[in-house]
Amino acid sequence: MKTKFILDRKSFCAKAAIVCMLLAIAFRAIGTLGNFDNMSFFIYRFALPAASCLLFIICILLFGKKAFGISFIPVIIGIVFFVMRILGDDNITDAELAKTQIALCITLYILIAVLYSCTVFGAIKTKIFLVVIFGLAFLYHIVFEDYRTLMATAVPPKTVFMELGVISIILGMFFASLGLKKQTKASDEKSQEVAPPLPGNLIIPTEPGFEDKKEDTKEPEEVIVITEEPAEKAEDTAEQKEETTSDAPETDK
Repeated sequence: MKTKFILDRKSFCAKAAIVCMLLAIAFRAIGTLGNFDNMSFFIYRFALPAASCLLFIICILLFGKKAFGISFIPVIIGIVFFVMRILGDDNITDAELAKTQIALCITLYILIAVLYSCTVFGAIKTKIFLVVIFGLAFLYHIVFEDYRTLMATAVPPKTVFMELGVISIILGMFFASLGLKKQTKASDEKSQEVAPPLPGNLIIPTEPGFEDKKEDTKEPEEVIVITEEPAEKAEDTAEQKEETTSDAPETDK
């Protein structure tokens, strides 16, 4: 029995994920203001995360209940952004620590991409791993990485908006993972079953309160009614016969 996951766009988690993705686009746009003339900076800082968020929103709205597995495409784009982000991180001063952290982060990002793809396509039959990994990533950014960046002195406002964009993306993925619902192939086929045709001897009710009744398809039996003549009428008939006989002329022998 094949299992797949869907995300209902009307659910709270889907709406929260969409809001977080829109906030991420807005924060990244504010953070890159004044640097759009630098094409490499524009692609790395804004185009990749914005494209990932926008495509993910489209996947929720159009394919949430049909083919949500296609959402692995914006997730892969987002992973590319995070890899480029860690490679360009200037906050790590220790070269040995930088190599170790970069290797661990890239390994984690690849693991997330594989884990997400396997989950939405049904190879992994639970969403708990995605919920845990995105929840821990959000806490790590809040408690360690972004706290260090945001609490530092003389932090440019654009850097703050950049980090808020990253937090919004991770939080949006957390809500999307939390809102996933399991759907099996058997339940799909059951929901698409066509109702059996009504038998020919059933009457479809046209008014409320009308009960289904079976039509009587048997032909009516022929009934023979035997009527008896009254006694008086029978006697009168007998007398008339006698009178007719008596009045008849006698024939010569």
